[in-house]
Amino acid sequence: MKLGKPSPALVVAGSALVLATSGTTLAASRYLVTSTSQIKPSVLRSLASSARGEVNEAKSTWQFSKPGQAFVWAHATCPNGTHVLSGGYEASLESGMTVESDQPAGNGWSVVAVNTASFSASNGQSRLRVHALCASPTP
Repeated sequence: MKLGKPSPALVVAGSALVLATSGTTLAASRYLVTSTSQIKPSVLRSLASSARGEVNEAKSTWQFSKPGQAFVWAHATCPNGTHVLSGGYEASLESGMTVESDQPAGNGWSVVAVNTASFSASNGQSRLRVHALCASPTP
């Protein structure tokens, strides 16, 4: 099989790729911030004054699916005086069970996993724990 001449579009696309990659490399090597001395003091003061309060993590206990039920639910609540920033979960779910909801709820984070395999009941082997990142108010 003999290869023909590259089309003009291929030549332009290839040279654009090389230029874009080399430009990013040059910028990263020249403008990479490696210490706070490279940042203007007024910017550092502005960042420090707008910084939020302390961030903590709230965890739920491990929740296990009950045999005969087609779901497992867990919720982590932020302590009083704080508010939820984000959240997530860790899980070991049985076959056919998927996370249907992973979102803030009230002052915390909730996750619901449902057995979607023909909406069959669980055999009690799924487990789920939720984490919520909670921030105290700005000082």
